[in-house]
Amino acid sequence: MPTLFAGSDAHVEELRRRPSRPPDFERESRALVRLARSQTGSRETLLQTIVESARDLCCAGSAGISLLEEHDGQRYFRWLSVAGEVSVLRGKITAWRDCLCGMALDAHESLLFTDAQQEFGVLWAGPVRVTEGLVVPIGTLVRIMGSATDSSPIFLTS
Repeated sequence: MPTLFAGSDAHVEELRRRPSRPPDFERESRALVRLARSQTGSRETLLQTIVESARDLCCAGSAGISLLEEHDGQRYFRWLSVAGEVSVLRGKITAWRDCLCGMALDAHESLLFTDAQQEFGVLWAGPVRVTEGLVVPIGTLVRIMGSATDSSPIFLTS
């Protein structure tokens, strides 16, 4: 069973107790320039640039954006953009019940998981063990649309 640091106090405290890296304003500025340039391209290019930038800036093993879809009355996540160790998930769909994203959307908050591969087999898609995952729901004024995931053997907040 994965460890879930749920609830705003629990996962915030867990993240706060960890050491953080010093700011790298030059690297952040380069990422913002890449993101600004990618806005003139396709949706796929923009989303892929977002996940690559998130992965780079967080020094994560992977990052991704999935979109909530419905087929035949069942909810699924389509992995629109994925970078890093689990990039083989790009374009694939995952059932709501088989994905950490569903838990974050149900909770309406970011969730930090450890050892989630034990419960969520979809995370075995890459060649590396996913030791942690920070799942952040992305919402709109109308409804929650999907989530971004970030996982790495070493997770440090920035």
